[in-house]
Amino acid sequence: MGMSIISSIKKRYLLILTLIAIITSVSSVSAIEIDFPMVTGKNIYDCEVVQTKNTSYVIVNLNEKVSFTASTYKINKLNWNFGDNAKLIETRPVNNVSTASHTYKKVGTYKVTVNVEGKSNNINLLNTEDFVTVKVVKKPDLVLTKLNYARKGKDIVGFQATVKNKGASSSKASTMKMWYADPKFKKYTKSIKIPALKSGQSASVIIAFQIPYKFRKQIKFVKVDSANQIDESIKSNNQKRLNDLIMIK
Repeated sequence: MGMSIISSIKKRYLLILTLIAIITSVSSVSAIEIDFPMVTGKNIYDCEVVQTKNTSYVIVNLNEKVSFTASTYKINKLNWNFGDNAKLIETRPVNNVSTASHTYKKVGTYKVTVNVEGKSNNINLLNTEDFVTVKVVKKPDLVLTKLNYARKGKDIVGFQATVKNKGASSSKASTMKMWYADPKFKKYTKSIKIPALKSGQSASVIIAFQIPYKFRKQIKFVKVDSANQIDESIKSNNQKRLNDLIMIK
């Protein structure tokens, strides 16, 4: 489940022109080469990305820790402002990557910005960049946290799956489904009910889903809330490949 948001080229271009004008006006050197520090990539993890015609934002869960990562160029220090009056977090890039984490305590929409600091030719350069807009919601969020399987001889004959509601509100009962991507294996499709779960609660279920040994390397999937019965904060973390969860030899 990552997002890249590149800052406005026009904004940065105007900033560069302004700084060059200031430097050349106070220097007797005919030309100064400046390597401007900048954030080159922006990501926020375990979130739902919403893109509209005019804007984009990410959806995160109330009271859940969120990680922000910036790819940097020539930056010595970043001050993170998460938009909710929390204390600024200062980070320094390691191998041109800087990461900060934050937990939002109230539902709402927040603009995350970073104040970046760097140096070029002994000139200190400062800039403030919009990082991402965050919408914090109080909704359920189901995720598959564990998957074990049982064998009979070489064949896999069933699974034990654990589903957790890591969202900020309760979920109603829903359905989980396992299936092969190839339609010719349609008979190897299985659905099972997941009970209603309170925030933070988990439930384990047994699924009689058969995988004959000769089909073990076929791509298979498991999807929580496969019938879209729940208004979740994040839908993109509902589907996973079985082969990413278990090692079938």
